[in-house]
Amino acid sequence: MTSLLSDIDLLAQPRTDWTREQAGDIYRAPFNDLMFAAQSVHRKGHSANHVQTSQLLSIKTGGCAEDCGYCNQSAHFDTGLEASKLMPLDDVMSAARKAKDGGATRFCMGAAWRELKPRDEEKICDMITGVKSLGMETCVTLGMLSDGQAERLRSAGLDYYNHNLDTAPEDYGRVISTRTYQDRLDTLARVRGAGIHVCTGGI
Repeated sequence: MTSLLSDIDLLAQPRTDWTREQAGDIYRAPFNDLMFAAQSVHRKGHSANHVQTSQLLSIKTGGCAEDCGYCNQSAHFDTGLEASKLMPLDDVMSAARKAKDGGATRFCMGAAWRELKPRDEEKICDMITGVKSLGMETCVTLGMLSDGQAERLRSAGLDYYNHNLDTAPEDYGRVISTRTYQDRLDTLARVRGAGIHVCTGGI
């Protein structure tokens, strides 16, 4: 096992200063060493044999104006996916209740669009408030947010905002041309500023 993977205390700390060499060491590490390190980090902050169960619901599918090269929701590609309108609140609540009955403790709602438009804010906030009233953690992925929107989502009861970075800044234009890496960072800053937990990663 590499010395980096052996330092569980170091791995368990939130970090933003990873070097390429350290990332490479983790990437090249044997799978069983990675599993051992991951379980050790997990046990630092969580029950050893408990994993949170979450459920994701697509509340608006297809027809997205973004051209993300990996996504079948994009209107730029012929994927055979039929675009839908935003789901009614009653349907979302029915799905959330079913998820809770099935053991989920977090419910995430995802909409295939470039950004949250003002016309949809109230409907989204009603969904968040409704799911929160069931005693579940709430999560959404709604694309980019403008000033003030994150605060309104937080006031409605939002716990987590999913917003992936997709790839490195230098490769961004090869994957997506309809937004910039900085656009993603700006939304993440708004989310953090509103006191919402960030759920993010790369692809």
